[in-house]
Amino acid sequence: MVPIDRLDRGAGYRLRQRQRPLDTLTTNPTASTPGPGPGPGSGQDPTANPGDTSTTSDDTGGPVTEGPPTSGTTTTTTDDPTDGSSTDRTPCNRYIECVAVTNPGGLLDAQEDFGEASACWTGTPADAELCITACKAGLAQGHALAPDEPACFECASDDECDVGGGEACVEGNCEVPTPGAAVQPIGNTYCIECHVQGGSASGWFILTEDVAYDNIVNQPALGAPLLLVAPGDHQSSYLWHRVNGSHLEVGGSGPQMPPGAPLPQDVIDEIAACLDQGAPP
Repeated sequence: MVPIDRLDRGAGYRLRQRQRPLDTLTTNPTASTPGPGPGPGSGQDPTANPGDTSTTSDDTGGPVTEGPPTSGTTTTTTDDPTDGSSTDRTPCNRYIECVAVTNPGGLLDAQEDFGEASACWTGTPADAELCITACKAGLAQGHALAPDEPACFECASDDECDVGGGEACVEGNCEVPTPGAAVQPIGNTYCIECHVQGGSASGWFILTEDVAYDNIVNQPALGAPLLLVAPGDHQSSYLWHRVNGSHLEVGGSGPQMPPGAPLPQDVIDEIAACLDQGAPP
């Protein structure tokens, strides 16, 4: 495993080992070097060389060049320059923050390569994209090595991920979540204190990650004519009614769960969505 003190040698180091983005902007990589013109012994008539140019005078008396341009002309890329104002620099900002926390000695290098004053944001959109890709790679390495360090999270909200591609921010990672992926963390946060071996609700069912699915999916509810979780139908799932506060309406009893502190409505809705999607493990 790469030690934490080499985080700055991730994306930034690899980019420095290659060519810096702007180094490629002054030369056309497809341009060819002009070959020698015809001379004595070449067997060609110099006057028939299509690469030759001649000059005439225009109406002002200035020289005018005629003939095709030489193939060795140095050109610049046709990409439009950008000042970076429309570029989302979030991945690079996060990478720099991660390096600052986990390897302060590499901070200056990270800022030089990807900071606000770096060449990443003064060139073309292609340059910026190259830097963003490199930052994402370095940030992924940092997150893998320091998964509990918030500064190294790949994201803090869904809008930092490829929402159009179905990604969401799940525990600091941009990934395509499986249906119900967020439900176990809900149980861990709100339910596990009681629904654990030896807990006050252990006589009802255990919700630890290793047994939660088998203990509640397609299992009969105690005290209500419903299944605890009926895959595909939250309205037929007693678990949902119990946290929603509608359990008395379906033949249940007791207080709303969790006792004394109902779940936020968005969390209740998230549970319903998971159940409607089939309550996958």
